[in-house]
Amino acid sequence: MNQQSRLGVALFVGAALLGITLCTSAQAQALDVLALHERALQSAPPLRAAEAARGEQQARLKSATAQLGPQLDAVWQRGGGRDASAGSWNRGNLQLNQPLFDAPRWQARDAAQQRLNASESDLAASQQQLRQTSARLFVQLHAQAQLQQVQRELSQAYGEEAQRMGVRHREGLAAAVDWRQSQSFQLLAEANARGGVQQLRALRQALVAHAGGADLADAPLRALRADALPPAFQDGVPQQSPRRDALQAELGARRDELDGARQANWPQLSLQAQAQRDLQGRPHNGSDWTVQLRIPLWDSGSRSAARDAAQQRVIAAEAELQQLERELNREQATQAERLASAREQHATAIGGLSAVAQTVEAMRIGQEQGTRSTTDVLLSLQTQGQLRQLAVLAQLEAWLAWIDGLVAQGRFDDAALQALNTHLE
Repeated sequence: MNQQSRLGVALFVGAALLGITLCTSAQAQALDVLALHERALQSAPPLRAAEAARGEQQARLKSATAQLGPQLDAVWQRGGGRDASAGSWNRGNLQLNQPLFDAPRWQARDAAQQRLNASESDLAASQQQLRQTSARLFVQLHAQAQLQQVQRELSQAYGEEAQRMGVRHREGLAAAVDWRQSQSFQLLAEANARGGVQQLRALRQALVAHAGGADLADAPLRALRADALPPAFQDGVPQQSPRRDALQAELGARRDELDGARQANWPQLSLQAQAQRDLQGRPHNGSDWTVQLRIPLWDSGSRSAARDAAQQRVIAAEAELQQLERELNREQATQAERLASAREQHATAIGGLSAVAQTVEAMRIGQEQGTRSTTDVLLSLQTQGQLRQLAVLAQLEAWLAWIDGLVAQGRFDDAALQALNTHLE
C-alpha cells in the first residue's frame, strides 16, 4: 500500500470516528422524559401557586389555633364624670382573656386543618398534572416527528416513481397520465408534510410554554422504540385521586363549619383578668379576675341564617364530590377501552406492514411486465404509508390513554414517569 492509499484510509477512518462521536454526543444531549420534566419543575407557576396556597392554609390554621389560647391586650382609657369628686381619670390596663369553652372556635380550628389537608391534596394534583403534561407533550412530539418522517419518505417514493414514469414516458414506454398521476401523489404528500410541520411547531411552542426554556423549541428529544406499548390496566385498582381527596377534605371543612354554626347558641365560658394602673398618680391601682359565662339568647336571626348558609355549602360540596367520582369512574373506563383499542390497532398495523412491503415489490414487478398499472403501484405505496401512520398514531393513542388513565386513578407518579422513560431508544 503506497503513501497516498494509507493517507486515504486514515482520512476515511478519521471521518468515521468523527461521525460516531458526533452521533454519540447528540444522543447524549437529547432530552428524555425525566430530563424534560426536571426542566418543567424548575419553572412551574402552577406548582408555585399551589405551594403558596398551602402556605396560606398553614398560616390560617395557626391563626385558628391561636384563637384557643390566651389573648393579652394593653388598654389605655381616659374619661371623667359629672361628680366633682371623680373628676377626670387616665388609666392603663393589661387585660388577659383565656377561652375555657368555646365550641365554634374549636370547629373553626378543625375546619382550618381540613382545608390545609385539601391544599396539600391540591398540591399533589398540581404535581401530577405537571407530570401528565410533560409526558403527553413528549409522546405527542415523538409521534408528530415520526409522522413527518413517514410523509417525507412517502413523498420521496412518489417522487422516484414520478421520475421513473417521466423517463418511461419520454422513451414511449408509458403514458403521460401515469407520469402526471405520480406527480399528483407526490404533491399531495408534500402538502401533508407541510401541514405536519405546522403541527410540530405548535407542539414545540407548547413545550416551551410548559418547561419555560426557549432552547426547547429546537432541542433534540429521545425517541420511543417503535414496538414500545404501555401495559394494559389492571382491574380492581383503587382510586387515589388527589382531586377527590381535596374535595373530601373541603367537604369535611364545611361540615365542621356547619357544626360550628349549630353550636353558636351554646354557652361560652372564659377566664378574664386585668391589672389596672392610674396614670395620673392617684391611688387607683389594682387587679381583678372574673370567670364569664355567656349564653346567647337572641340575635334577630343572624345565627340561624349562618347555619342555613353553612348547610347549603355542605350540600354543594357533597354534589361536587359525587360528580367528580362519577367523572373519574367514566374516565378510567374510557381510557381502558381506548388503550385496548389502540393496542389492537398497533398490532394490525405492524402485521399489515410486513405484508404490504411484499405487495409493493410485486406491484413494481407487475408494472414492468405490463400486468399492473402505475395506479396499482401508487396505491400500494399509499397503503404502506397509511399503515405506517396507523402504527404511529396507535402507539400515540396507547400512551396517551395510559397516561390519562393513571391520572384518573391518581397513580401517575414519578415511578410511572420512569416507566415511560424505560421505553425510549
